[in-house]
Amino acid sequence: MNANEFLAAYNAGQRDFKQIILKNADLTNAQLKGINLFGANLTGTQLPTAQLGDANLVNALLVEANLEAANLSWVNLERANLTAANLRRALLVMANLKFTTLTGANLAYASMGVVNLTSANLQNADLSYVDLKEADLTGADLRGANLEGANLEEATLCYANLEGANLKNANLTETDLSNALLGTFFRRAKLKHAVFRNTIMPDGSFAGQA
Repeated sequence: MNANEFLAAYNAGQRDFKQIILKNADLTNAQLKGINLFGANLTGTQLPTAQLGDANLVNALLVEANLEAANLSWVNLERANLTAANLRRALLVMANLKFTTLTGANLAYASMGVVNLTSANLQNADLSYVDLKEADLTGADLRGANLEGANLEEATLCYANLEGANLKNANLTETDLSNALLGTFFRRAKLKHAVFRNTIMPDGSFAGQA
């Protein structure tokens, strides 16, 4: 099935496209709300500004896919592979990204409030100026990630690994860093001008308490 056939089927009312192969397809600005793409192969697919709210993308392959400014609110991306994907300025509010692979992904300026990133792999990802307010990053791997200017207010990073991460100018107000990996946590991390206000630190103490 090519991109035109796929869109025609969706527009005709079909919603179940699990395990479909649409590698390198051009789906720019596609309207795909509520679609089932469980296990789909969307490697290299172009989906900028696409509307994918409430979609099921569990176990989907989105390696090097272009999702810039796409609407992925409430989308289930659990265990999906988004290695090196472009999610710049994407909307991921309330999305489920548990155990998702986002190694080297571009998430700069994305809106990810209350997103679930439990045990997600974000090694070397670009999360600069991303909004992660109230996000759950429990056990997330953020080694080498760029979080410059990121909003992590009230986010949970218990057991997260931020070794070598860039947190310059990041907002960690009331962020929960308890039970972080001692010995590796913040090792070589860049913290210049980061805001620590009522932040719960790995040892259970509070940093920058007002």
